[in-house]
Amino acid sequence: MLYRLRMMRPEDFTTLPDCSEGLEHRLYRAAQQATSLEEFYTLAKTKRYAHARIRRLALWAFLGMTAADRPERLPYVRVLGLNDRGREVLHTTKKNCPVPILTKPAAARRLDEAGQRLFALEQRGTDLWRLCLPGLKHSAAGSGWTTGPVVL
Repeated sequence: MLYRLRMMRPEDFTTLPDCSEGLEHRLYRAAQQATSLEEFYTLAKTKRYAHARIRRLALWAFLGMTAADRPERLPYVRVLGLNDRGREVLHTTKKNCPVPILTKPAAARRLDEAGQRLFALEQRGTDLWRLCLPGLKHSAAGSGWTTGPVVL
């Protein structure tokens, strides 16, 4: 992640969601000075820019997200896991929910263009996250397109 941050220019930081008010210069300087990701967070954080915001921006930069990738409205809800009580809530909610509720990844193919773009971005993040798991069996790309919710 630090490598990705160091390769960015101040104008690259301005394309990130929620990066404004000169924060791009602070992030750029922190990336150039830091020798670890934790040090980057410390150098970039102030009273005005919370630690959580800095971490979120670093993750968005790592994923290659821009402000244009974040939709104005939620295009879908994705169920990642549920139990018996969750099934009851899901059954009731599906009737009144203003956006599609995805219980199977294949249903993403029926989303509008913005929804499909966000789902693909979500899968890109999932693929990167899986690379951090121990064991190669968990690191195969594209599993987010085939793995359904965890049922407890």
